[in-house]
Amino acid sequence: MRYFWSRITKPVKALLMFTLIFGAAFLLLLYYQGYYDFSFLDSYKDQLDMLRAGENLPQSQDPFASLTQSLSQSRLQDAEQSTVPGTADSQGNVPAEEGSDTPVGQAASSAAEKEPPTNLRLVYTADDLSDSRVRIPTVSELEEEGRSAASADTVYNSAKNVLGKMTFDFQLPEVYTETWRHATSYTLKPTDPNNEDSELVAKPVVYLQERPKVDLYMGYVLIENGEKIVVVSSDGEPLCSYTAGRYEPAYARDREDRPLFRRERNKGTYLYFYISEDGSKFVHSDYDPVRDSRGLNFDYPPSYGHTDTETVYVEQDPETGLFGYRIPVEYLPEPEPEPEPEPEPEPEPESEDASEAGSEPGDAEPSDGTAEAEPEAPTEEPAEATAEEPAEESSEDASDKDDKSDKDDKDDKDEKDKGEKDDKDDKDEKDGGSEEEPEEEAAAEREPGFLTPYQFRSATPFSGGMAVVTAGEPTSTYYYVNCDEKDDVNGDDKNGGNGRPLFPFKEWSETQSKWVIFGTEDGGFVNNSGIDRTVMYFIGEDGEPLFPTGVLYRNEQDRRVFSCYKPPYFSSIESIGSYYFDHGLIRVRKQIIDFWRYFLRLSYTGSQIKVMDEYDTLIRADGTEFELPVGFKLEGYSEGRLLLSRDGKYGVQSVTGEWIAQPIYADGGPFIGGLAPLKTEDGRWGVIDTEGNIVLPFTYDAISQVSSGLIACWREENGWSILKIME
Repeated sequence: MRYFWSRITKPVKALLMFTLIFGAAFLLLLYYQGYYDFSFLDSYKDQLDMLRAGENLPQSQDPFASLTQSLSQSRLQDAEQSTVPGTADSQGNVPAEEGSDTPVGQAASSAAEKEPPTNLRLVYTADDLSDSRVRIPTVSELEEEGRSAASADTVYNSAKNVLGKMTFDFQLPEVYTETWRHATSYTLKPTDPNNEDSELVAKPVVYLQERPKVDLYMGYVLIENGEKIVVVSSDGEPLCSYTAGRYEPAYARDREDRPLFRRERNKGTYLYFYISEDGSKFVHSDYDPVRDSRGLNFDYPPSYGHTDTETVYVEQDPETGLFGYRIPVEYLPEPEPEPEPEPEPEPEPESEDASEAGSEPGDAEPSDGTAEAEPEAPTEEPAEATAEEPAEESSEDASDKDDKSDKDDKDDKDEKDKGEKDDKDDKDEKDGGSEEEPEEEAAAEREPGFLTPYQFRSATPFSGGMAVVTAGEPTSTYYYVNCDEKDDVNGDDKNGGNGRPLFPFKEWSETQSKWVIFGTEDGGFVNNSGIDRTVMYFIGEDGEPLFPTGVLYRNEQDRRVFSCYKPPYFSSIESIGSYYFDHGLIRVRKQIIDFWRYFLRLSYTGSQIKVMDEYDTLIRADGTEFELPVGFKLEGYSEGRLLLSRDGKYGVQSVTGEWIAQPIYADGGPFIGGLAPLKTEDGRWGVIDTEGNIVLPFTYDAISQVSSGLIACWREENGWSILKIME
């Protein structure tokens, strides 16, 4: 029995201790939730929480009621002792005038509190943004005032632009959506599922998405009507319709800036169409998404992605698929005229005869006479015989050397020279002259020149004197900053770094059992891993790189790392700000990788590398990096404004570092056409301009991006509205 109790005592004690602790914690939790109370304790927590939340407690339940009541009584006594007309009462209100039910001071205070802010720069909580409706004048009313519709490329300016509400001959839908559609998004996945540090790749994900009853696309209004999608112009005129699912917006424009629709032909390939001028039908387009793409696909204005120069254009090599830059013929420098050949000096018969055979001076006359007697003999031969004349001449001279004397040999040579000259003159006369023929051939054979060869995997049009390209073949690392400021690079520690280049350096090879030298004596390094096929850099109007976009250095862990710029993962509006400079800045994807897991591979595969860090940033035209606010992520960049996020909160900052909208919003979009949407935490959408002015109040349930001067808004109480930018 004693053995039995000794065996169960310890577990029983542990169980009792656990029950006691758990029970006490459970009872404390119930007390905290208010399920019971102790008579000797005052439970103030709930009341204090409600006070912090701004709720008003009943006077009897307020734990500070006695103190508040005593203070109110003392103030009331002071007010009764000195009551003067127009002075404030115990609540700080001025007595009401006759016939008024509300104190004057209270009315003024309420009016001041209801006045909403007109700019977001100093708005630090969305509670300050009222949910009040405003009346927007119609387009017809604004036209009567002398205003007109702005162009599709207009950037909204509050000083000269306003929004007008469009009216239609038909009723716009009131509900937001009634159907669903297939949509595709992209998510980033490691190339190697077993290596989380491997390079990421964008994988498509197909999902179901609500189809809005009203949608905008590059100036068109797309209205769902049953199984049909009705296309309406920016003037409100119905154009044509198509079955839902047959066509879809391609979010691209052709070379004539016409909005394109697409239809899937085979899996992964599409046919492209544009709407005819009369709006009655879809016309097949020769748009090539590789050749004619402007880098990103979203609802962009016509001017987006246009080159600002006509002297250079992008062309793709049909054989290799690589891109290069060509110069039109009209901008090629005029070819330098070919120098006229100097006439060969005629031999002096007297001196040569005297030196070779010692003949008499009169022997030159038969030579001249012979040359004059035989000029037309060669002209009877075809033009191709001119190239054979040297061979004929050499064989004839050989026979003459056997049959004639030295004097006759010299005479025949002079006659032959004269005959060739006369033959050439006769041929030029027969063909129409020697001066016009070369010019005609040069004009016919002249082709566009090359600024660069076909060597880029991707290339964008020139903008601001530069273009963004991605290298297509491994090249020498001419755009690398090749300098190590920390450590020695040659395998010993005698001299330290002293800013010496990272290359050349030597490394012991286990497979070859010897030291292997990487790099060349001049500090260069030809990489065979294929890294240069993915590095993005910038070229100037001369076709040469403008500044280094790749840097080799040692990081804080004393490892060689490579930092470079890469193209964006996505080609949608999420990557806005890439490929083109805007207000002196351009968006890039910066990637830092481990040197050993990348450079020293004989063949490049994204699964073998180790990505140490990666993020989007902005760089200037000289290659220096724009400093983003600490802890914020760049969500978009356009029109000199940064859309930033941190911990799920969005804000807008200018390139000067000033906050246009504080980071307190639940969602937001980039600026297009001078306007950007923002969403509060309680789900209300509004629109601001680039200065932070509130253009549309935060009262809508859904708002679209600007689409070539149009904005679509939806509010549950009154349905859809289409607004147009007027000037």
